[in-house]
Amino acid sequence: MDHRTWASPTIGRPTWPYVRRGCRSSAAAPRAKSPRVSLDDLSIVSISGSLTRRLSANPYDVVQSLAERSGGEGYYLPVPYLAATIAEKDMFLSQPSVQELLARARRSDVFVVGIGSIGDDGHLRRMGLISSDEQQALQKVGAVGDLMGRFIDIDGAAVSTRLSEQAVGLGFEDVRGARVLALSGGISKTAATLSALRTGVVTDLVVDEVLAKSLAEAIDVKVP
Repeated sequence: MDHRTWASPTIGRPTWPYVRRGCRSSAAAPRAKSPRVSLDDLSIVSISGSLTRRLSANPYDVVQSLAERSGGEGYYLPVPYLAATIAEKDMFLSQPSVQELLARARRSDVFVVGIGSIGDDGHLRRMGLISSDEQQALQKVGAVGDLMGRFIDIDGAAVSTRLSEQAVGLGFEDVRGARVLALSGGISKTAATLSALRTGVVTDLVVDEVLAKSLAEAIDVKVP
């Protein structure tokens, strides 16, 4: 099959026929500026649950909008980003349709993920994906960021929380060694972005100018 290029003015011109997306507000940002193209051999697949805990649609899920703009085929993971319990997560993962979609996702050529913060202005709290009590518990154990539903500290290490075990979708080891392009933006994402980079999972990072300068300052790199 002649796999054509999927292009976005924000993230450059990757040449992979399959694009998998995580579910974060920063991952949604490029869609508004993406030109309409015709790539009928492109597959765009959710690697994390596409719904909120209330099973409502997540407005930051980008699969449908990217499929419309690219002419490719979009695949949703019709489960919550974070299950209410580990037992509920196991129930979701036991469904043949979910297993089939995750198997498709693992065969990706590139993964595009967002980076989430634990702050009040972050996607997790604004969409009710975590409660205020859960937010405080995460901060108490040192969590500063969320990558693919896994909560990590400033050094990129997993924190001790059952919430990470309730994430429905691919985990770090499913994508480690592949090309993983992370999107992030805003000065409030500085700690979360540093933590995501330190996991060793992310291979490419796209940020806005404000965050780029903040990251440079955080790691003591001079910016011209």
